[in-house]
Amino acid sequence: MKIAIASDDQAFTSYRFERAKGMMIYEMTEEELKFQSYVPVEEIEYPQEKPEHIAALSKTSTILSTLKGCKYVIVHCIEKDMLKLLTETGFTVIQYQESVIEKVLHLFIKDMRIKTI
Repeated sequence: MKIAIASDDQAFTSYRFERAKGMMIYEMTEEELKFQSYVPVEEIEYPQEKPEHIAALSKTSTILSTLKGCKYVIVHCIEKDMLKLLTETGFTVIQYQESVIEKVLHLFIKDMRIKTI
């Protein structure tokens, strides 16, 4: 199963999921959790006359395409509308207050072991 963590620098989770510069993608098997790639969430430039909601929709589409194939999305902080969209789209969103990615992964693995016992 694939896991995505929003990150700007590949060391810490992005404070705001919607503004993340990229997603760290991991593959989790029964034996291991392996880093696969860092996928940038491309910033889309719009002319000044484009309404703000059009830019927001395009950013959302970009995020959703970046998450394709992932089951879990780990966030630090997420807006309610985005949380609803991700949940309705079939993602399981997990929120941790911890921001160091290595520690977040340990928490996630621990939580998964508890859920599968």
